[in-house]
Amino acid sequence: MGGYAVQWHAALGRVGGQVRLLAASCSARAHREELDGLIADGAGPSSSRLCEARARQLVGSRYRSALASEIEALIELAGAASVGASSPPTLSLVDLQIDEARAARSQLSKVAEALRSADPPVARGVALATLLVRDGRSPLYVENAPDDVQLAATATTAALIGSTPGSDMPRWWASNRQ
Repeated sequence: MGGYAVQWHAALGRVGGQVRLLAASCSARAHREELDGLIADGAGPSSSRLCEARARQLVGSRYRSALASEIEALIELAGAASVGASSPPTLSLVDLQIDEARAARSQLSKVAEALRSADPPVARGVALATLLVRDGRSPLYVENAPDDVQLAATATTAALIGSTPGSDMPRWWASNRQ
């Protein structure tokens, strides 16, 4: 009878660990904007259970592939937008900075390529790419210095492949995170 109790408690321990992992994953998804900011700022996945769960989501191949597709769609949209149009294309209720996106086409393509090919992917780089594409305060959507999209995309690519982003990324990132 004692052996059965030990097996039962061991099984409960495994299930409990899976439940905790699932709960952390759900909570990380609910707080993704805040966690993406923390990870982009350099918080390592080991800094909290939620950061660890969000980092796992960020580096997943389906997530990275979907984000790369979004970047490619932005590039296509910027290229297809008529020059001199009365209003820029709107994505999720924010205006795309067409000229800046066009000028950064090469750098944005490198971000998409790195998202698909980075092995192993770096969570910080994926978080930076997520914020570049999905944060309405990104230089893709808010007018900044003319080269901010290019600099942000270059720094994001560096972070995706494990290099340290240069000092150019914080110029727009730090000013918008306060």
